[in-house]
Amino acid sequence: MDTTTTTTTTGSTSEEEGTTTTTAMLSNNNTSRQQQQQQQKKKNRTIIIIYSILFVFLFYKISTTLYKFPLFPIQYNSIEWNSVWLVTTVFDYYGACLCFGGVVLSSESSWMKGIAWNLGFALLGSPICCLWVILWIHNGGTLQLLDSNNTRRR
Repeated sequence: MDTTTTTTTTGSTSEEEGTTTTTAMLSNNNTSRQQQQQQQKKKNRTIIIIYSILFVFLFYKISTTLYKFPLFPIQYNSIEWNSVWLVTTVFDYYGACLCFGGVVLSSESSWMKGIAWNLGFALLGSPICCLWVILWIHNGGTLQLLDSNNTRRR
């Protein structure tokens, strides 16, 4: 009779230990998940700040150029008009490269691939951007951007 009681007590204790261990593991997983979510939020804020600065700079650059040197009528004979618009267009292109490059960098399976593509965009221009889109779609990707609840293609 004592043996049965002891066995029951031991079994009960073992179940409690198992429950405690499971609860501790779930608690650790939740803590880890919360830490990852906090890190992701911090990372997202940094990215938003960087792109916001880029937005303000490019908006200012294009706006002041448009104000000082209106796009129309095109002034083919004015060196000043042409040089200011050339510089503004270069800033505008590289701003677009940074935006598109960020999407590509976060979509590629490795940082090295993403950086290589970004270098191609910056150094060789829009044909490389088109090539990335063609290859991305050919390999099963889409041009649809997914929210943070969906997994990215590897």
